Amino acid sequence: MTEHRGQMTKKQTQIAIARFVVGALAPAVQFVVGALAPAVRSRGFSPCSALFFGFLLAFAGGIVPGKMEQPAIAQFIQPEDVAPRLYQLLPDLPQRNQYISVETGEIAPDNSLATRLIRYHLYVKNRPFLYRFDWKITLADYLGINDPMPANAYPGATTLQENPVEADIAAIRSLNRKQREELVDALVSIFNPEAASQPDSSTSQPSPQPTNSTPGLFRLPSPGDADLLRPISSPNFSR
Repeated sequence: MTEHRGQMTKKQTQIAIARFVVGALAPAVQFVVGALAPAVRSRGFSPCSALFFGFLLAFAGGIVPGKMEQPAIAQFIQPEDVAPRLYQLLPDLPQRNQYISVETGEIAPDNSLATRLIRYHLYVKNRPFLYRFDWKITLADYLGINDPMPANAYPGATTLQENPVEADIAAIRSLNRKQREELVDALVSIFNPEAASQPDSSTSQPSPQPTNSTPGLFRLPSPGDADLLRPISSPNFSR
């Protein structure tokens, strides 16, 4: 049981998706009914017809998210519950949990580099958490090759006496490429164990292209080809 602690099980994911669907559809229904009420009264449409066409417009216009992705599901994820599992997989990952809480005036041991990285990914950037590519984008932020990281929006900026953003950036940049790949793999194995068992297509080597042994239609000229252009002399039959 300890081995699977912190993982998002299928049942938990399904429950989170169900909550998300209910939460997403309720405002959309209210919006559609409120927006179409005047048309229903003036044009004589039935409420069912108005609601049906309203949902078509809602999905086409993006009112109801067609992609049932987080970040709505992410609100049910607590980084403090996931971080211990990450440190179990990567014991050499810097903890950086020595910062003092503004509220208590004491060290906040649960506010670690791992919790802040996950919180930044989920809540600051609102990125999906299921696939390697999205976690690599977040690491690219720390490496300074993607989005800038505003200090005032970084996790811990308002809850810790010292903003940890610069030290966290330095900690991630101190990791070599292999360690960063291991960090991404560990995060995916926690949030999406099924995807973790699949090869990473972004790092796989391209398969060699088969060599075409069929000669081409054209070839480069070679010495002596000019002689082929000379007119053929007529045979001399006179004797």
